[in-house]
Amino acid sequence: MKLPSARSLIATAAVLALSACSSWMPPTQVSAEAAPQWHTPLPHQGSTEKLTEWWQQQGDPLLVELIAAAQAVSPSVSASLARVETARAQQAAAFGALVPNLGAQLVANRGVSQPGLPVTNSQQGGLQAAWEIDLVGANRAVNSAARANVEGSQAQWHDARVSVAAEVANLYYGQAHCLQQLALTQRDATSRQETARLTEISAKAGFVAPSMAA
Repeated sequence: MKLPSARSLIATAAVLALSACSSWMPPTQVSAEAAPQWHTPLPHQGSTEKLTEWWQQQGDPLLVELIAAAQAVSPSVSASLARVETARAQQAAAFGALVPNLGAQLVANRGVSQPGLPVTNSQQGGLQAAWEIDLVGANRAVNSAARANVEGSQAQWHDARVSVAAEVANLYYGQAHCLQQLALTQRDATSRQETARLTEISAKAGFVAPSMAA
């Protein structure tokens, strides 16, 4: 058996070394600083008044009226508003755990204590106060979560109003565009009919060929 020469061994070793260098790359580190917080503003600053004012700038009172009517009967807007009210109730309950609880009790009795004595009235009242110290911050965490839930529900409610307004405007402008196309088509049909009538008169008078009238 013929052994490989020293030159072929050196060439093979060089190829293996180059392939190893091409497949291995030193690790690199990229420094990226995360933003301390991320917040996207709500459309129209989350204000229903600003939303209405924006649509009023379009100069079409009928469109504004249609948007208001659609928002009043929209199931998505109603469901979003119900979630807002539920979140507010949960926030009130969570906040109640952070403040002292005060209760009052009043008892009134009327009757005869002993035979032969007149009827007497007796009243008793009392106050009860209780306050749970939030040592580990559980109640504060629940209150913060409830407040965030209210803000999220309000954002969803405003988003539903914006979506309904955009959908109504899209349908409204789409209908206006269709009506303009219809009017243009009707004018074009009238013009073609008039052209056909004049061509027929010209053909009968012999000014154009009968094929033109046809």
